[in-house]
Amino acid sequence: MIRARQLAGASIGLGTVTIWGALLGLVTTPYLIHRLGVSSYGVFALITIISGYLLNLEFGFGQATVRFLARARGADDREAEAAVLGSSLAVFVPAAVVAGSLVLFGAPFIVHNFAHGPPSLHATFVDAIRLGGPIVAVSFISSFASSSLQALGRFDVVIRTRAIFGTLASITAVGAAAAGGGLRGVLAAQLGVATGLCVVLFRALAQSTSARLRPRLHRSTFRAMAVFGFFVLLSGLGTQLMLQGAPTVLAADSTTAQVAAFAVPSLVLQQLLGLVGATSLGFFPFVSAASAGVDRAHVGAMYRANLRMTLLVMGPVAAYLAIFAHTLLATWIDPRFAATASAPLRLLTGAIVVLGLSAPPSDAARGFGRPALVTLYTAASAVAVLGLAFAVVPTHGAAGAAFALSLGLALTTLPFMFLIAKALLDVRAVALTRALSRPVVALVGVASVFALGAAISSGFVMAILAGAIGTLVYAGLAFHFVLDEREREVFRSLLKQLGPILLRLQHRSLRAISSRNPR
Repeated sequence: MIRARQLAGASIGLGTVTIWGALLGLVTTPYLIHRLGVSSYGVFALITIISGYLLNLEFGFGQATVRFLARARGADDREAEAAVLGSSLAVFVPAAVVAGSLVLFGAPFIVHNFAHGPPSLHATFVDAIRLGGPIVAVSFISSFASSSLQALGRFDVVIRTRAIFGTLASITAVGAAAAGGGLRGVLAAQLGVATGLCVVLFRALAQSTSARLRPRLHRSTFRAMAVFGFFVLLSGLGTQLMLQGAPTVLAADSTTAQVAAFAVPSLVLQQLLGLVGATSLGFFPFVSAASAGVDRAHVGAMYRANLRMTLLVMGPVAAYLAIFAHTLLATWIDPRFAATASAPLRLLTGAIVVLGLSAPPSDAARGFGRPALVTLYTAASAVAVLGLAFAVVPTHGAAGAAFALSLGLALTTLPFMFLIAKALLDVRAVALTRALSRPVVALVGVASVFALGAAISSGFVMAILAGAIGTLVYAGLAFHFVLDEREREVFRSLLKQLGPILLRLQHRSLRAISSRNPR
């Protein structure tokens, strides 16, 4: 069974890997653009966009695999475990073949309609898209293996492979570009990394289950997974409409300058969504496994703790961005752009917190086999966001779009959070409100520290100092006065595990330095 210590460790680990990946992107992207050229880099990015759309061909079976496989393992039902893995592979393998073939054989069409660059590069672009075909196909199998390992509680493998192969993908891309391989060389290197990731994940999965890993359709299991996956697919489409509805209305009604003023803060939002997903890595399979039992008290306690930790982590980040929005944007872009984009960024910080709070109830609903509730939530959120966008975007531009997204999400997410707590986990509204009260007070306190720093000086140095001091004080007070004893014990155990790792790294570094500089 998946335990609280695993959930906390998985969330912290994946959050760290997400931040590391974002930093790698900030460093490597300018270099790749310079070496490849804007047009070639656009084709490189186009493959990622195509892959994102084609992943819908798995029809929600990724999350269905997590839910049904974790439940089978939680019930210690080896036959059900084998049925889930075989049925899931029966979907993922054909989907991989279809998706890869569409890219491979449709490369000329894709280049002609979507890659508008110099005619002299047309053949290069076609070859590059064709290399993207096997990359897309391999990514489907990797997605199956990753979802299965997540369901089986092998979070260590999922996190390590993301860190290692994500770093390798960046290093090999830069290396291929530096060696003069051009776009073809970069994509050939990416194919090698993607294949290596797939092999490692599949081998780890084979070691984690006694079931044979081969496509084999189990009719009753497939039907149950297909119904679940259908609602997951609908929820995904609703989420896209929910997040992209307001900027779409903005693009149709306003100027490109207003679109840019929304797009940059929205980029920050998208990066932070990776941190939101870190909690789902462990909580979703945990609830799925626990749903095989009848006692929901422990799940309810973990649900409250998940919401508390989400608010404690995401709240200060949102408060910091809101208070120092103009300073950060002026330093990153320029003061003129900050004058337009700071208001959208401040408003989007509300969406960051609300989206974070939407993850635990969504995971709980799916884990208990009620994905239709998530579909209804995303549909209601999309309607609320679009309705508000049509009302305020014509007069307020980018700020109106950010306002519509934040308020529309708040109007639907908070009731959804309490509904799931009561209907599925027997957690009353009073108990949930009491659990969140201390994190809210702590959030107000750290926001006050940030605001005091901004009042003293609006410069970038003060923003850094206020952020560092406020975060350190906040972390100490939150640990001692906000977390309960069980939560503090989980963090103490994680720190005990982390200590020896840091010591080993320190000893290795010292040995490496001494070997390079002998006396």
